[in-house]
Amino acid sequence: MRSVTPDDIRREHDAAIASLTSDQRHSLWRQRHARQMMNFNGLSERQNLEVLFEREAAQRNADAELLDAETRERQANDNAVLGRQSAGGAGS
Repeated sequence: MRSVTPDDIRREHDAAIASLTSDQRHSLWRQRHARQMMNFNGLSERQNLEVLFEREAAQRNADAELLDAETRERQANDNAVLGRQSAGGAGS
């Protein structure tokens, strides 16, 4: 019978990590971060997760608003260019 080596465990670990989706990796990061926060703020892991959820939601909403503003600005600029081109073409 063959003994299990640390390299066997390492390969198993690496394969499991490699198979995670980005959402699963981010969930693990949140969980680890919430546990680390417990050492500094005295809140439970669950309470810290709630704080992380609120922060992430606020950040995602801010990012979406910024993206929407940039998209609106780009569309306005495109429309202005098209308007100038149409006006220039109408006079020719």
